[in-house]
Amino acid sequence: MINSAAKILKEKTNFIVTTHSSPDGDAVGSVTAIASALKGAGKDVSMFITDKVPQEFTFLPHAGEIMHELPLSGFDAFIAVDCANIDRIGNGDINLSNYGTVMNIDHHKSNAYFGDINVVEKDACSTGFIIYKIIEAAGMEIDYDIAISIYTTILVDTGSFRYSNASAEAFRVAAKMIEKGVNPWSVAEKVYESQPLNRIILLKMALSSMEIFYDDKFAAMTITQDMLNAADADFDITDGFINYPRSIKGIELALLFKELEPCLYKLGLRSKGAIDVSELAGHFGGGGHINAAGCTIKGDMVRVKKEVYDYTRDFLSK
Repeated sequence: MINSAAKILKEKTNFIVTTHSSPDGDAVGSVTAIASALKGAGKDVSMFITDKVPQEFTFLPHAGEIMHELPLSGFDAFIAVDCANIDRIGNGDINLSNYGTVMNIDHHKSNAYFGDINVVEKDACSTGFIIYKIIEAAGMEIDYDIAISIYTTILVDTGSFRYSNASAEAFRVAAKMIEKGVNPWSVAEKVYESQPLNRIILLKMALSSMEIFYDDKFAAMTITQDMLNAADADFDITDGFINYPRSIKGIELALLFKELEPCLYKLGLRSKGAIDVSELAGHFGGGGHINAAGCTIKGDMVRVKKEVYDYTRDFLSK
């Protein structure tokens, strides 16, 4: 599939590149990496993400060119990156037949294989890592713009090289990107050391909502619309909040409820060790990785939390 994907990059001329809504660093970096490679090869490229790019990833090359309205036609190739299901693009029903060849590049366990070409490597440290291999197979030069995008995807999806997916191969590719001119401190500063004040204000409120259950093995936080309004913030600055409860000694599973609107919640799940949160999220119609997953749930807050907590208790007792 790597070679099939590389062939598409070389043969097609007009591309639309997209990813999931509420994008993280792997999503944005994967979009900008493959777009940079295609632009460098003289291709016509448009980028689409339904939600705005989080502030900490706006430094990535071409991030300012990303559109938030999906063009309806005019392309001979559609590339979805880091997106397990086409519905996660978040633009309603998408008629993929309007976009020529559909390429699906991802590393999620729950991927639906919706493309004409599916490059899905579930053990890859990041989707950007897979894109690196595709670009190399296409014979395209890895320049600085591509390198900083790929390095960023690996950095964020390995938790700064702390997670179990920080393989020797991940370090080798990261080193190659550094050899292309990427400055690790400069990237880390932009991603982790340039937080807006309202993010810290919102984090304080989110931490105050923390609940701990089941012999101190399970923690949950909630972010409501009232909190967002009080902090003058959006959900795009909440990336990483869920890692705070997960970091507590003894906690094996952390949840983060985000109130998208009345009676609609996005639930993030993170775990340590062998707890497969993709299975837990799958019960509620979501998916993801073994240690990181998510889903969307409808209902009033009391009912939603009871349903999630009850199922989580049973899940953890298996």
